[in-house]
Amino acid sequence: MPASLADLAQLSARLGVATFDAQAPDGLRAQSLLDAASALVRAVTGYTWLDPDSSGEDLLAVPGLVSSTVVEVAARAYQNPSGAAQASVGDVSISYGAGGAGAAIYLTRGERTDLLRLVGKSTLISVALRSDTLPGGSSDLLAPTEGDPLPLGPAPWDEP
Repeated sequence: MPASLADLAQLSARLGVATFDAQAPDGLRAQSLLDAASALVRAVTGYTWLDPDSSGEDLLAVPGLVSSTVVEVAARAYQNPSGAAQASVGDVSISYGAGGAGAAIYLTRGERTDLLRLVGKSTLISVALRSDTLPGGSSDLLAPTEGDPLPLGPAPWDEP
């Protein structure tokens, strides 16, 4: 399994807690969330960033946007382990989003857009259009290049 795209120190700084002990239950949970968030980011972008320390060779360094996104995803999941979308206290009520209970690992629309833009992918494309006919050519469908561009006739107030 590839290394996480962020580390426990970054996550603990984001959460405002003391550095996680990697062997304690909270540290293991936090590392598991970082691994899951990293896998999600790799799946969405199609890129496999490698930690420079894991192979001794920096094949593709982890951009700051990627590591900060992984930390945000993991922090959301850490703070809301059940994936609840809404909770009430009086008469106890809890609601889950579309993913159901436990769907805590997700990218927001903005995060997904930023990551796809970073790797040069987008759902927005442009298509160049071209035409073999030019204005003033032989086609009767095009406006003439001389005179009134659109012969509309007299204005209603100019009629006798």
